[in-house]
Amino acid sequence: MLIAQSIINNNEAHKIPISYNFRSKYDIVNFNNITFKEIMDLTVNTKYTPEDTVEAGTSEQSKDSHKVEFHIVKTDVDLSPEQEPEIAEDDEISEEPELNIDPADVISAQYIAQKIIDLVSSGEAKFKDITILVRAHHLKDLLKEAFDKVNIPYFLNEQSGFYKSEVVAATIHILKYLNT
Repeated sequence: MLIAQSIINNNEAHKIPISYNFRSKYDIVNFNNITFKEIMDLTVNTKYTPEDTVEAGTSEQSKDSHKVEFHIVKTDVDLSPEQEPEIAEDDEISEEPELNIDPADVISAQYIAQKIIDLVSSGEAKFKDITILVRAHHLKDLLKEAFDKVNIPYFLNEQSGFYKSEVVAATIHILKYLNT
């Protein structure tokens, strides 16, 4: 947040407002605008202004909308032994330090799996209607394990990073070109 704040406050920085989102449904765009306004307005010397809001880029984005839900999952609890991530017997033991698994991430993955089961069981959604984005690659393994335990079918996109996708790489090249 401090880096973004210093850029915002720098009158010499050239800012390019991005006013339209062409990928997300209208409800997601609107949810983000409301959320960021609430968060930014709580920060000292920061306001989320009309200039900061984003609009859905096409009328198609308003079709087939679904409600946006935001869940806060209590994760400050101890995991029972059966909730701990499993380590397969055939996993090699390496001398390299392992990634520490945050119990909060395990609890969140289990919560997501249960929420999916609830949505599908109630008829509110089908498995194919659900997409989950993760903030870090290692979280995919926790979701995969949670889904396997409750028999949720899934497709796992194994792309190795946000910045390696073609769209992001092309956008970065365009922005670098425009900056020179």
